[in-house]
Formats: sequence, C-alpha cells, structure tokens
Amino acid sequence: MFGAKTGTEGLKSDLAKILREEGSLVKELSQVATEAAGLHARLETIEKALESSPDSYNSKEADEMESKAKDKYTSELENSMKADAKDKANG
Repeated sequence: MFGAKTGTEGLKSDLAKILREEGSLVKELSQVATEAAGLHARLETIEKALESSPDSYNSKEADEMESKAKDKYTSELENSMKADAKDKANG
C-alpha cells in the first residue's frame, strides 16, 4: 500500500499520505451527510403533506426546506469540527 520506505523520510511520506487520504475521506463523508440531511428535510415535507392534504405539497417549498437543512447541517458540522480541533489543540 505504501511501499518499502524506511527512516524519517519514509515516516514523513507515509504520514503525509495518510493525512491526505483522511482529509479526502472526511470531505466525502461530510458531503454524504449533508445530502442525507437535505433528503431527510424533503421527506419530512412530503410526510407533512401526506398527513394533512397531498394537495398542499409544494415542491418549491420542499426545495427551500432541503436547502435550509443542508446549510444548517453544514454550519453545525463546521462549528463542531472547529470546537473539536480547538479542544485537541488546548490539550
């Protein structure tokens, strides 16, 4: 996976590679979670319409709810990651 490396340079190289891969994975997971939050909001909008009156469903309103949910989730995730990084930095 990482090849045969030894010594300080090998250590630095492997560490850099793992950190890049971890960053890419975190980015992908964040995107998936954000999409899931948006879909959940859309499903809630559909559920409310089905419970009350299907004629009351408005796809534009559902789009807005989905967008707001994504924005809210992204903001909460960013704040959580910043707080976690700050806690780790402070020991």
